[in-house]
Amino acid sequence: MNISLEPILPTSPRNRHLLLRLLAGFLAAIATLWAIFLAILVLPDWPQAILWFGPGYLLTAAYYWRALGHPSLNWARAIWILSLLTQGTWLICFLVSASHGHVQGDPFDILILIWWTISTLISFIALFLEPSY
Repeated sequence: MNISLEPILPTSPRNRHLLLRLLAGFLAAIATLWAIFLAILVLPDWPQAILWFGPGYLLTAAYYWRALGHPSLNWARAIWILSLLTQGTWLICFLVSASHGHVQGDPFDILILIWWTISTLISFIALFLEPSY
């Protein structure tokens, strides 16, 4: 089964490249704010926090590389796959926690849900937007 987003893709390779850079830049900017916020919260317990949040910090650097650098096609795809796995895992954990009544539904919870949903969707779409050549 070949999943293709060809009918809705920007037709110009230059436009597609720009869109991918913009998506990565958006994720990098929001992830940076999120990383700073988490660093402040978990600083006293940093060894354990690195295990939980380390992949996200690495992913933030990868977003910047995709947005500002020129990774090879394989590296670009690896970034989106890692993003999809990381953001998707957090989204699933959040939804499972919510289904067990552990989410209060306050504005912060809603903000987290929106972030993980959007970042997961962007990661999925961007993976298929990468050129196939």
